[in-house]
Amino acid sequence: MTVSKTLIAKVTYTLVILSLPLAANAFQIIGLGGKCLDVNGGQTHNGTPVTMWDCHGGSNQQWHIENGRITGIGGLCLDVSYGHGSPVQVWDCNNTPPQQWTYNIDGSLRAMGKCLDVFNFSTLNGTPVQMSNCTNNQNQKWRFW
Repeated sequence: MTVSKTLIAKVTYTLVILSLPLAANAFQIIGLGGKCLDVNGGQTHNGTPVTMWDCHGGSNQQWHIENGRITGIGGLCLDVSYGHGSPVQVWDCNNTPPQQWTYNIDGSLRAMGKCLDVFNFSTLNGTPVQMSNCTNNQNQKWRFW
């Protein structure tokens, strides 16, 4: 195989992987201090806060990604309020901008022009997650596992 055919094959393979539907696979979203994004108490009602907690793999730490939405326990969407410092919560999915997320090459998760942020760089269980101006700091870096 020539170099150009090999490159085309690799690019095609990458595109196929990126286009696979991810909704069937649950992920943990891991942030500062190796803590997981956690729906507080595993509650399934609108407005339940999202916090950081030791990773345990429970249903309140399992997330699905589909069409720019991040859904968790009870099929609720990761949802933000407007503005800097606003809390992150789960809410019935409604396909509005506060529920549309992008994962960026710098490791940030963004919605509404702000970044998902661990409050005050804390690694304590129960630390709130908020939306904040994007700073490229470690409390705004996320990975999926």
